[in-house]
Amino acid sequence: MKVSEGHASSRHSGGIVAGARSVPESERMQSKGELSGQRVLVMGLGIKDGGVGATLFAANRGASVTVTDLRGPEALADSLAELAPLELQLRLGGHDEEDFRNADLVIRNETIRRDNHFLRIAAAHGARIESPISLFMAEYDRPFLGVTGTKGKSFTTQLLQHLIAASGERAVAAGNNCVSPLRWLDASSTTLVLELSAQQLAEAAAHRRSPHIACWLNFFEDHLDSYASMAAYHADKAVIARFQSTSDVLVLPFGKPTFAQLDSPAQRRYFALSEPPGVDGVFLADGAITLVVDGRRTAVLPLRELPPTLRVPHHLELALAAVACAHAHGVSPTAIATGLKSFPGLPHRFEHVASSRGISFINDSAASTPESVELALRAIAADEGHALSFAGPIALIVGGGGDKKLCYTQLAQSICERVAQLILFEDDPIAALLRPLLADFRGPISTVRCMREAVAEGRRALETSGGGTLLLSPGCCGWPRFPDMFVRGRVFCEAVREGLTLTQGTP
Repeated sequence: MKVSEGHASSRHSGGIVAGARSVPESERMQSKGELSGQRVLVMGLGIKDGGVGATLFAANRGASVTVTDLRGPEALADSLAELAPLELQLRLGGHDEEDFRNADLVIRNETIRRDNHFLRIAAAHGARIESPISLFMAEYDRPFLGVTGTKGKSFTTQLLQHLIAASGERAVAAGNNCVSPLRWLDASSTTLVLELSAQQLAEAAAHRRSPHIACWLNFFEDHLDSYASMAAYHADKAVIARFQSTSDVLVLPFGKPTFAQLDSPAQRRYFALSEPPGVDGVFLADGAITLVVDGRRTAVLPLRELPPTLRVPHHLELALAAVACAHAHGVSPTAIATGLKSFPGLPHRFEHVASSRGISFINDSAASTPESVELALRAIAADEGHALSFAGPIALIVGGGGDKKLCYTQLAQSICERVAQLILFEDDPIAALLRPLLADFRGPISTVRCMREAVAEGRRALETSGGGTLLLSPGCCGWPRFPDMFVRGRVFCEAVREGLTLTQGTP
């Protein structure tokens, strides 16, 4: 396949590709013909499946599809490989206004603002502007489960899907976790569990859709590079419950003021690390995850039987939320217990990478806010019986990404209280934000050029002190130093393993 960059285009043709992320043949999207003959422009192919899923959706329904992206073919190689058998027009390395003038439908990535110059051109020439999630909400006519929150969405969504699957039911986690729900529009025998970002929920509002079983995990400062205020961010998040009915279920953390005025007629179930009186939900009680419904208490699983990844305090709270959703969906306590015990965890979420010479290496690259870093620091220091315990000092690698206009004052205080060695990156916006706030920090601060140097510096410091924990918990997104936070985490893991291999090979 030949692809020209800039404003040149290229074609390739063939049949529908299955690919590793595709729906089984028996449940593959069937062409309904409603886009037959229409000119569809997919704006933002990307590498996370949203653009790929949208392209497959449009092509399978008979549209003439053009794909445009600011990036060139090298950066999009994996996505292009999956689309290679399709007949498409590609416009890579830049957008062309003519494509937007000629489009009947533009499917934009949810992160592209609706007031984008090219989208305004398309709308002025009569095009319908949609996104992958808005198309899903418009076309999917069955109940689905949805999870949102500032942090913890992916972990909870994946665990919830795992618990439903443990009951023998076919379930798929999709949405903001880089699996396009458009792939599953016609999969009638599959339960969909959607991870929903604030931007995606804003798209759902246009079609007045909320999940049948909705979970809002938490809410704190984030995305202020995209939102004018926390109130605007909260309003988009609140769509998770806004269009629910009395037959729906809303799962919330107990006792959080930010949810007190939430407008939803749905039945409410709560989760908490202690059992409050008089409410239904899932709580920590008598050393076990405990289900409470209409005053009846059922012990689901003792904490000692949970896998290590679910005994991390902030993961345990997410597990309680997932259990509440699974039970509301109809999964039995026995199946829930089976699923909890077999859950492997997720990469980049307080992931224990290795231990060597008294040092534990933790990859928490998905911690993209200051509050997330604080949770990781507290988890390492915790000794509450149900938590993992890590002996010795903490060497923290923080930064390595972009500034989302967040406040780092409280994190700086936590660093001063809990961290022995701080490792920052050169020419890094988070380092520039943190340094003026660290006047009371008494440990050494190292500045490094790359992740390999960061890991080596932390390992040396902890070996000198006799062991401890080397924690990557950045408190920011991965871009622009890394393509994203997942690549950042993989680079950390590679540096850890490379360093351990070299150390073990030393006579």
